[in-house]
Amino acid sequence: MKKGIVMEHRGTYTIVMKKDGTFHKAKPVKHIDIGQEVTFELQQSNKRSFVYFLERARKISRRVFVFVCFFILSTIPAYFLLAKNKAFAYVSIDINPSFELKVDNGLLVKSIRFVNNDARRIGIRLKQYKNKKMETVISQIMAQSERSNLVGEQRNMLIGVSFPNQQDKHNRLFSSLNTFLQHAEWNVTTFQIPEQIRKSAAKAGVPTFERIVKEMKHPSAKNSSVSLNLNDEEKAIIHSFYLEKNRLSEG
Repeated sequence: MKKGIVMEHRGTYTIVMKKDGTFHKAKPVKHIDIGQEVTFELQQSNKRSFVYFLERARKISRRVFVFVCFFILSTIPAYFLLAKNKAFAYVSIDINPSFELKVDNGLLVKSIRFVNNDARRIGIRLKQYKNKKMETVISQIMAQSERSNLVGEQRNMLIGVSFPNQQDKHNRLFSSLNTFLQHAEWNVTTFQIPEQIRKSAAKAGVPTFERIVKEMKHPSAKNSSVSLNLNDEEKAIIHSFYLEKNRLSEG
């Protein structure tokens, strides 16, 4: 005979819990109140015991719990990784070599598109740039361009910034750029470039500012709804830059 606590009375049996926490189907003991200790006999059944099903349910619950935990732990890092690698801005740099930096929300460089052969030559010499500060990478590009004699006497550089998400607050990016460029002995002009123009240049495999020059001369129907928002002085700077750049390329 076994002892346990009466947990529930059913029609043809009583559910009893032993001291070890296991539940059993016992022969009816309806004269004993729920919560009282009783000496009982197991209810014989052709079906698998209630204990088996309870243990089975516990195992399944544990498996589901483990699976849910694994799913959460494996999904959340991936979500944050994708969010971290998402482009906050694209920074187009034109010296003679031309580059496009993909920058995340922390203003760290995630990747670089080396637009022309001169840029690819510089890329070979660049130290590890991934996850480095935007200003640090731009500084490396400037230094390597000088060492490679790819900079004109005036040390001119154009920087264009495009934001894939128009709602992004981008003032801090320009603030970081301006603070950095104050200490550079270069003639640098920064612009905000429409994302559609940048995409068009990337698709064509040309520098963003080269596409802008083309748009200024011959606006395309595809980009007709996009305003460059350039004043006469800014247009003159870009034209002058490309005249100098073409002269260096020919030389």
